[in-house]
Amino acid sequence: MDDQWEPICFLEAEPNARRFLTDAYQAAGIDNPQRLAFQQSTRFVYTWKQARSLYQTASQAELLIQPLLLFYGCRSLLNGLLLSRDPFFPQSSKVLQHGLTTRKLKRNPYHFLEDEVRPQKEGFFAHITKIYSPFPLQNRYTVQELLCSMVSLCDDYSLIVGASPWHLIEPADRFDWRLPKLPSGALAYSLDTLVQYLNRHSPKHIQFQPGQAAETEHEYHYIRVQFFQENNAALEQHPLFTRNDQGKWFFWNRTETSPLPIWASHFLLLYLLGMLCRYEADGWGELILSQMYAEKYLIERFLYDHQLHFPRFIAQEIKQQL
Repeated sequence: MDDQWEPICFLEAEPNARRFLTDAYQAAGIDNPQRLAFQQSTRFVYTWKQARSLYQTASQAELLIQPLLLFYGCRSLLNGLLLSRDPFFPQSSKVLQHGLTTRKLKRNPYHFLEDEVRPQKEGFFAHITKIYSPFPLQNRYTVQELLCSMVSLCDDYSLIVGASPWHLIEPADRFDWRLPKLPSGALAYSLDTLVQYLNRHSPKHIQFQPGQAAETEHEYHYIRVQFFQENNAALEQHPLFTRNDQGKWFFWNRTETSPLPIWASHFLLLYLLGMLCRYEADGWGELILSQMYAEKYLIERFLYDHQLHFPRFIAQEIKQQL
């Protein structure tokens, strides 16, 4: 069993699931947590079992059908995460619908990076966004936008598409940070303007101020971060900062857009790939079986990255509630 599934396997036993849900609902201030946990525990258990089975099957499947299995596995993982926060899910049949659409007729010639997925006002995606991770939704997202949000793919993105918006930054310690000065984006701002920009995008419990630089260092911005909520406060709670699995920190330097949360970028892209795989079999087959498309490399890298990192991400979110 892979390490990323261990916390999830723990919740596949009903007594553990019921105790976990009771604690989660109680911590959220929800009335009657024990009764609600009892009502949802069976659904909760089988949601995790189904997710793990779908991922295990996908790991052995051919690329021709793998995205479809991973999409429904991802949906099951997000269902479990949502149940841990919303004891009344599903409130109606509308929230069981994916709440996403793609182009019904693909353009010819087809350009994968330009394809798009559109969130709807109702459905699962809108609901989990509201409950779990509120952020402003765009009318549509292109594949290119989704891929560039994923810091784990920034090297692959740069290789095929162009420079990634994510830039490596260096912490001196938890509170002092060194950001490179660049000719464009937020890192081209003056120090005071950069601090104002960061604070404008900050959660209330994270604030920035100018830091102290050595007189001989002119290639970096030095900033200091303050946390006003010590419990579990961390810089990755800021939408423009993240870190990869190696613990390296990155800053989003694109000022016209913000990166999508990891769960959203993965879910949206898997939906698009899954629907392409299911309903556009000829176009999908040509895209992944031909040696003429550089996009195939990005698809394979994304699917590999998703299987490696997404269950671990969900497990970490669950661990925070244990």
